[in-house]
Parts: sequence; C-alpha cells; structure tokens
Amino acid sequence: MKLECYSLKNGSSAGSVEVSDGIFGSNVNDHLVYEAVRAELANARQGTAMAKARSEVSGSRSKLYRQKGTGRARAGYSQSPTRVGGGVAFGPRPRDYRIRLSKKVRQAAMVSLLSLKVSQGLVRVIEDFESETGKTKDMNLMLTGLTKSQRVVIIANKLGDKTKRAIRNIPWVRCYDSARLVYKDLFYAKEILVTKSAVADIESHYAGAVKGE
Repeated sequence: MKLECYSLKNGSSAGSVEVSDGIFGSNVNDHLVYEAVRAELANARQGTAMAKARSEVSGSRSKLYRQKGTGRARAGYSQSPTRVGGGVAFGPRPRDYRIRLSKKVRQAAMVSLLSLKVSQGLVRVIEDFESETGKTKDMNLMLTGLTKSQRVVIIANKLGDKTKRAIRNIPWVRCYDSARLVYKDLFYAKEILVTKSAVADIESHYAGAVKGE
C-alpha cells in the first residue's frame, strides 16, 4: 500500500511512501477498538469520590427527642440519611475502575484503529520536521497550510524541545511518540499526520500483532 507524502513546510506533495498492508490496511475489528478506548478512559479515572455514610458522620448518637407525644415524626439520631447534615445512603465509595487488556489485544486494537483511519482517508504521511524558532505562531502557520482540520494528531519520534514546545500550545493538536499512542485521541482525530520515521517505527512496534503473536 502507498500513501501520499507531504512537506509540512510548504504543504506540497513529496512523493509517496510504501506502508505495510498488515498495519495500515488490515480488517477493522470495531469491538477491539471499542474495548481499547473504553479501557483507556476507565484507567484515567481516579476513583477517589467518597461520601460519608451514617457511621462516619461525627456527633452524638443519642435519640433526638422522645418517641411519642411530641406530634412530630419519630426520629433516631442526627446522622440519619433522612436528616440535613447526616450521612449519605449508598453514596460513592473509593474504587478501582481499571480495566486490564492483554498486550495482544492492545496491539490488535491499535492496528484496527490505524487501518480504520486510513480507510477513512484521515491519515497523511509527512516528512520529518523540526521547528527552527520554537514559536507556536510559526508552527501553527505550517500546520494550517497543510490541514484545515480542527482535531489533529501528529505521530513523530525524537522531536526537539523547541518543536515540542511549539506544538503543545496549539489547542487543536496533539503530538505523540509512535510507542505511546493514545487510542481516544486517534479515534476522535479528524486528521492524523505521521512522519516517515514514525511509519517505520509503528510497523516495527506492531509487527507482532500482524503475525498473530
């Protein structure tokens, strides 16, 4: 399979790049993609939400007033969930939301996700680049000259500090190393820009998923 290659500096075509059919052109398993995105979102949750139960609220445990003869509804102690300032019945408790997926499933999901984006025409290969000035304004001009999408993911390896600084301040762009791809951002991306060197690294990193290892 061949993908068109572009220059980020002027937005012009720079030939084509041969990519692996097994990585960028395989059959898409929608369920695997769903499981990977779901697990990633779940694993990002802190799980620290907590409300005090009736036994955890401080205060006296004595009966508020006598059972009969007051004309009011009977009441126990002030920590009851039915009273203001009392405990919470069935409130949130700290818990672990983590969902664990095997390496084989994670790699197969990423291959399916990349193949899905290629089939939608949302993946473009770009030449390796570096920002000479390190300014966000200059990087923004370069990117807008190549894409008009407002949700872009750049996959590039070994970028310099100036380039990383220039990219990270652009709100509609996310930049990742080929070995640290994020399922959610790739799934929702309107365009994915992959450098030539990152293509080779992706094919090397996910070769096991193609072989079925």
